[in-house]
Amino acid sequence: MNDSYYFALHQYLYESKDFDERLLDSVVEEFQKKVTGPFSIQIGDNAWLDIKVIWHLVFNSLKGDVFSELDLIELAINLKNSPDSVVLAPYLALSTIIHNICIDDLNEANKKINEILIDELPPGFISAAISTIKLALNIKLNGKTIKHGELLSDINTILTYRGVFTVHVNIDHKFKQPDLILVMCANNLIIMSAIKQYNNMVQMTSFYNELELSAIHPQSITGILDEVESALGKINKRLDATKKVINSEELAKLIIDEKILTVRECRQNLVSYLNEFTLYNCILNLNYIKSYLTLPGEKLVHISGLVGNSEERVIKRKFLAEAIRIVNDREGKIKPLAEGEKSQKMVLIHDLSSKCFKNDE
Repeated sequence: MNDSYYFALHQYLYESKDFDERLLDSVVEEFQKKVTGPFSIQIGDNAWLDIKVIWHLVFNSLKGDVFSELDLIELAINLKNSPDSVVLAPYLALSTIIHNICIDDLNEANKKINEILIDELPPGFISAAISTIKLALNIKLNGKTIKHGELLSDINTILTYRGVFTVHVNIDHKFKQPDLILVMCANNLIIMSAIKQYNNMVQMTSFYNELELSAIHPQSITGILDEVESALGKINKRLDATKKVINSEELAKLIIDEKILTVRECRQNLVSYLNEFTLYNCILNLNYIKSYLTLPGEKLVHISGLVGNSEERVIKRKFLAEAIRIVNDREGKIKPLAEGEKSQKMVLIHDLSSKCFKNDE
């Protein structure tokens, strides 16, 4: 189909006054030729069960299930020897990739998955499953060098082929929506979900389970919040050395005067592939992002001290976020709060927030 049909459709949809409606039938007819009509393929019950296992490995939340390396080998053998092997070829390819991840051969898994052409895959979840693992492997192998927007192709594939699913985010109404920008961004949620699903899959299939059933394996994606943890540690160390009760404004002055944080820690994006992932936004979103981006066993003492819905934890997050906002506001990096919000400059919570830090609850 040449570009003239797309131009004609654009005119009809957006510039109807300039469109010659006598052309509409021919335009519609041309687009109908490109539509994939409904079709069905009959496969055996055993093959269908194998496909469901693959879906479970990639998308199902971790519920204590463990798949041994032998289980994955048997899955691949079943798919290869099935009477429906031609139809099942993409699923066989994905099962071998999962096996490569299982045995910690990530480079081979990455090589195989990048050789798969999404456009040549059959309809269904297989495209989303492959793109989920491809995205996660990219983060695992190239995390710090991934450029903004580099994952967009995989994100779009996941959105298109994953099917209907819901990511539940329990919003704390103490915060205004703009403060929860990390979890209100669809691309961020897709990326964070892919990381969590990949880590769940690793926990289910890693051959290190045979040595020790541990939450963290070499194949897992870890360390995403290390810079946030480090920055919070610097602030907590300075607060511990403070002899008096201080408020957010005073903490901001200490951060600036003593150069407690680097410019990057204060105002730059700390994770290149996640939108608006600044320290300010991370502090306000910790309750929601921690479960996606960390594994049990990661030593994140300072982050853990801020996560929770108790009044003290909420106050801690507001106290720190306000200090970071003030630091950046003085540099013109964050839009100043409205007058109504300025009145909440932690006056009511300075004492309690400082006590929380001093007591290091």
